[in-house]
Amino acid sequence: FEEGAGDYLSPTLRQKRPRRALLLWGCFEEGAGDYLSPTLRQKRPKRALLLWGCFISLILVFIIHLCYNILMAKKVSEVSWQAEEYIVRDHDAWWYIGLFLVTAGLCVLAVFLQWWTFLVLVILSAITILVMIFRPPRKINYTLTDKGLTEDKIEHPYEVFKAFGILKEGAHFSAVLIPKKRFSLSTKVYFPETNGEQIVDILGSHLPMEEVKLDFLDKIVNFLRI
Repeated sequence: FEEGAGDYLSPTLRQKRPRRALLLWGCFEEGAGDYLSPTLRQKRPKRALLLWGCFISLILVFIIHLCYNILMAKKVSEVSWQAEEYIVRDHDAWWYIGLFLVTAGLCVLAVFLQWWTFLVLVILSAITILVMIFRPPRKINYTLTDKGLTEDKIEHPYEVFKAFGILKEGAHFSAVLIPKKRFSLSTKVYFPETNGEQIVDILGSHLPMEEVKLDFLDKIVNFLRI
């Protein structure tokens, strides 16, 4: 439709150019149909409706695709679950007998050596273990977002961690968040296997993943089945 562009066309295309230009112009320009022939004037509404239908369909497809991406991004970037604060292990009668024998032996040793502070420590340790065993574990609500981890009402931003790792203890999975501060304790979070993929994806988008192993205290707890 550019002025002078017809000089580069063949004589046949040069004859068809004004007719097609008027047809397209008549589809959108008000009053342009007065310049068209009766045949072209009849085709104008159908072609206009077809073009407008294609245009509206493209807009609807774009809006649906955009909404889907927003919903999926929100779904992936936030996950919530509930888990117990520690693993509940079964204890048979032999376990309680062993705890009693160890506690009694240490108490006898402390009395014989007159280590009264050690005696009090042994008794308090035995009482603490029994309380932890008989007390049901607390249910904790976790929420993992782009800002960090929320443990009930306690927030843990990603800035305080340098990496994370995944531990498997039997049938239980946990995420271990490694702090940047040297002498700070790691944050250990248990999660169900069904949410594992989402949790790893969100953590991996903010923190590097490292291989983690049970520390000395965890090994003692697992050995004693506390």
